[in-house]
Amino acid sequence: MRSELAVVTERRARLRFVGGCARAVFVSWPAARAAMAYACVLAFAVVTLRQAAGLSSVGVRVEASLLVGAVVVLAWLGRRQGAFGPVDNTWSARGVRLAGYLVVMATVAALFTMGTNDPEGWWLAAVAVGLYLVSLLRLTAHPTTGALSLPTAAMLTLAGLAVWWSLALLFPAVRAVPAITFLAALVVAAAVGVKLEARTGSASRGVLTGLAAAAALLLLTFLAAVLTYRVAPGLVPDIAPATLDAATRALTNQIESIDPYVADFLIGAILAIVVATVGAHQARSASITKPPAEPATPPTAPRARP
Repeated sequence: MRSELAVVTERRARLRFVGGCARAVFVSWPAARAAMAYACVLAFAVVTLRQAAGLSSVGVRVEASLLVGAVVVLAWLGRRQGAFGPVDNTWSARGVRLAGYLVVMATVAALFTMGTNDPEGWWLAAVAVGLYLVSLLRLTAHPTTGALSLPTAAMLTLAGLAVWWSLALLFPAVRAVPAITFLAALVVAAAVGVKLEARTGSASRGVLTGLAAAAALLLLTFLAAVLTYRVAPGLVPDIAPATLDAATRALTNQIESIDPYVADFLIGAILAIVVATVGAHQARSASITKPPAEPATPPTAPRARP
């Protein structure tokens, strides 16, 4: 463009040329997609910081601000060439990354509804959110996506969440035993691992896919539990002592019912970063051990017959 602009000498013609180049850049779909992504991240940062400013705990306000800064920086790195980006050019990788961003934002919003007066516990949850986001970026970046099957992990995660959530809404016994979510995640991991190993012959790919689905399922069940008990308090299990008054008992029931899912949330973060680290290592090892392509042999001219 610079060389073409140097040829144009008339002022009005130069302005028209610059305007045409600007339209070609900003109207294109990649540029529009990048602009929308940055706008969403900026809106998330502004809303979260405004909400954090109203918290009573100074420690949680600082931790929330640091978490927002980390999310913004990681989202920016996710669009750059490096360990976190760019995203692999497949619909599954792009879809999983987009859904992951939405889940991370929803998780931060959920954290503002609980433990906002406990800086010692809130920073641990903030670190877990960072681990989830780092894992998401690593697993959807090229070439790490080859270490596992993202479509299979996504489908099994959604299926597991649908089954658990529907049973939890229908049966109080399921809500009263939060450990079911951890067992369900283990079953999903084992089932995916066995299925993929039998289909592809790669045990490591099956195990990583299953563990990734388990980590995502633990995070989503935590969000589902928080959302369910906030929207429908009548579904909260009655586990508080009967000696408490009605208001204190209702608050205690809600807090104590969500606490076990916080453990799932933290375990899922550790599981996610392990999967991302192992997957990135395997992808790097595969790229190093891959034999270089042999140079093409130039065709030889046929010999002339005497």
